[in-house]
Amino acid sequence: MDDHEGPWPRFTTSIALRRGVSLRSAQVVESTS
Repeated sequence: MDDHEGPWPRFTTSIALRRGVSLRSAQVVESTS
């Protein structure tokens, strides 16, 4: 089970970063338009 503690945090953080970037870009587009 310890082996899963390595990749998982990275996977979740990558998703969180992608989500944050997408949300930021969406907000920028909405504000500009």
